[in-house]
Amino acid sequence: LGLSAALMLKILAFAGLKPSFDHCVICGNEVTGSSLRFSFSEGGVLCEKDRLEVESVGLSSSLANWARFYLGSTFADILAGPVDRASALELMRLIQQWVISHVGGRFASLDFLFTLVK
Repeated sequence: LGLSAALMLKILAFAGLKPSFDHCVICGNEVTGSSLRFSFSEGGVLCEKDRLEVESVGLSSSLANWARFYLGSTFADILAGPVDRASALELMRLIQQWVISHVGGRFASLDFLFTLVK
């Protein structure tokens, strides 16, 4: 599942839809902390100040770390590294919403996958 999440993130980044998990998408400041906010409309995480200005959803720092790992690693490193099944699924759900928000469609294969796993 981790490899699938990584592949989807890398494809979206290659297509110009790379979400930001490091810097506020409004002001560009580095975003840290355990309670992050993610804006689908703006394309990534928000700092404390800007999270009040834009609609967003909660994002754990753990999930942001997994997304950074998947975006910044080679497929060989991802295959050799640890896999957190729950985080990979959560990241794929975030990716699905990201695609719906920016493309207007969805990955039908993800919808099917979500019916198979709990």
